[in-house]
Amino acid sequence: LTRPQSMKQAASAPCTCGGEWVKTVEESFQKNRIPTADLCYSILRALYMGRCETVPVIVLAGSAGGEGKSIFLKALRSIFPEGTVFSIPSEKCNFPFMGIEQSKVTFLDDWRFDSSLVSQPTQMLLFDGSPVPCARPQNIPGTSGNMLYRGTAPVFVTTKLANIQRLMKLAEVDP
Repeated sequence: LTRPQSMKQAASAPCTCGGEWVKTVEESFQKNRIPTADLCYSILRALYMGRCETVPVIVLAGSAGGEGKSIFLKALRSIFPEGTVFSIPSEKCNFPFMGIEQSKVTFLDDWRFDSSLVSQPTQMLLFDGSPVPCARPQNIPGTSGNMLYRGTAPVFVTTKLANIQRLMKLAEVDP
């Protein structure tokens, strides 16, 4: 199924939590003054258009934790088939993009925006819709060279507000 088809299928399926997820997310958004309609519009736009230069990365940042960022976006794992929600491993590895080519969406939960897992230039390529060079193991029969990911899986991120503030500070012009 396409991303929009998966969303429609999930929306028409019966709720498995008795409405608790929706209630929890709505309460969290209200408490944190998150403009729900604007956020949902941005998410649907990202799902329809996919990762490209004109679609921003959706980033939910909270100051203390417990704001409902992750619980909201973790629903992507229920909407899309297993193996199609890509996440970069939480520990440093040689092949952090293994499996991205099958992804429908990319979800980076509790992301740091530093170079501890993936270099910042490579992150920027992923975030701005550019092709991303992906190292892959060379000991697999039929595999040679590395891959250039050109997929359209939109990127969704949760992080702490301090990480966004640090990025903003780094982006300032230094006279």
